Amino acid sequence: MSSINKKRYILIYHYTRCGSTVVSDMLGRVPGCFSYGEIFNPGNSWPARLGLSDYSTGAGANNAITDLIQLLELGEAETLNGESIESFFFEITQWDVYRQVLSFTIKELIDYFNARQDIDFRVVHLIRRNAFLRYLSSELAAFRSVYHSGNMPTDTPKIKLDPTKAIIDIKVHLQRYIEFERALCNLVPIIELSYE
Repeated sequence: MSSINKKRYILIYHYTRCGSTVVSDMLGRVPGCFSYGEIFNPGNSWPARLGLSDYSTGAGANNAITDLIQLLELGEAETLNGESIESFFFEITQWDVYRQVLSFTIKELIDYFNARQDIDFRVVHLIRRNAFLRYLSSELAAFRSVYHSGNMPTDTPKIKLDPTKAIIDIKVHLQRYIEFERALCNLVPIIELSYE
């Protein structure tokens, strides 16, 4: 089966606070594209509609690959309505993995899609190179309990940063969540999108 006749699923994989919402929204506005956003984010309605867990339920929700496929197919059925959709974008984050919202690893997901002859699977690996600004954004969002710019207050509160915690977070982000995930994502056709 040629890639022209396959449906295309594109995973946007990232480690949060990296501008993924903006990227996902832009991709969803392209004709022929549909974006689910962060598919297991508590603010996303897709999991609740199938009785699945998002990461607000705490560790151990353990959604399986079959659950993810159900979500993707539900969206596909609802968005087509005569419109020609060629590419379906969905986001999975390191936070989903860390919170054990998923019962599968990213490698297992990549292997699954690679084995599907009816799907053209790609990965967009989204990287925010300035690890300090990513950490600062994360701390500010946690302080405000507001994580997306559409709801962001205009004031800029003063927050205290723990230098030791900041250094650990930055090192982990640079060494593990960029280098390790970069190697993992290279198992499929990939676009690496980085900024700053």
